[in-house]
Amino acid sequence: MTEKRKKRGRKIMPKIMERPKVLDELPNPDKWDETVSSTDDSKEEQSFIQKKEEEIARSKAAALIALQKKSVEVLTHVRSRVESLPSDDIVRSINGGIYIVFDDILGSELCSEIKTEGQAMYRDNKLELDLTAGVT
Repeated sequence: MTEKRKKRGRKIMPKIMERPKVLDELPNPDKWDETVSSTDDSKEEQSFIQKKEEEIARSKAAALIALQKKSVEVLTHVRSRVESLPSDDIVRSINGGIYIVFDDILGSELCSEIKTEGQAMYRDNKLELDLTAGVT
């Protein structure tokens, strides 16, 4: 028994490993060599390209902000129009099982804008026509 415990308790000494000589020929991965351009023209070209990319990014950001502002305006308009509806009449009609319709709730300008946007999206293949919509 005691011999088994001694065998279990013995620890094997790890082998000392040597660094492969092939690794000495490779560059150190922690240090990067600086790339130096051969001419000043390439630096000017790179700065021009970088400025152009920044300008494109700014214009895209400005367009996105404009779209977000428009979206907030539309949602605010819809909210104000819905809040201005006669809520008592709506509740009575729902409780009585009657349907109620309000024409031109969004306004003709917003409706035509939504229609134009939808047609443009369909034309640019960003919108698919679903012929089975509403069919059960």
